[in-house]
Amino acid sequence: MRAVNRRRVGKLVMVVGAMASVGCASFSRTAHSPLVSYPLVVTNHSDFEVVVYALPSVGSVGVRLGNARSFATTTMNIPRNALRGSDVLVVRLLVKR
Repeated sequence: MRAVNRRRVGKLVMVVGAMASVGCASFSRTAHSPLVSYPLVVTNHSDFEVVVYALPSVGSVGVRLGNARSFATTTMNIPRNALRGSDVLVVRLLVKR
């Protein structure tokens, strides 16, 4: 049973990573529409609640973005200061057991 759950969490990590990389393409904005935060949609297909952190720099503690409930889709707002540079989002996922 643990192997199945780890596999699901692994899939979640891949999905969030793909969403983050695709979502970053829309981060470049013109001076006419500056955004203070950006939406991140997390779809969690695992049995576990996942805590999502943004890592704004290498070695940083991280900025807690929120929790993605199990078997649910959650929208989180990403503040500009959570981005690496001006257009890259790096996330860390922690599984709550």
